[in-house]
Amino acid sequence: GGNLVASIIGTFDGRRGYVARFGVNPTYQHKGVGKKIAHELLSRFREMGVKKILGFVSETNKNVLNFSFETI
Repeated sequence: GGNLVASIIGTFDGRRGYVARFGVNPTYQHKGVGKKIAHELLSRFREMGVKKILGFVSETNKNVLNFSFETI
């Protein structure tokens, strides 16, 4: 009966990591939830030896355009 708080989907093609989907329930945004799950995905990518990570963002998603994984 709970609500979904956040979700992230990462994939790996043997060379690069990809962030395919990443979202945080608006009620939980700006509370560090997104940063926490992104950090977990980046840790897993590092363990796999990923050196380059690509993400896809819709240009209409203005809230995410300034997000950077470099700050995590």
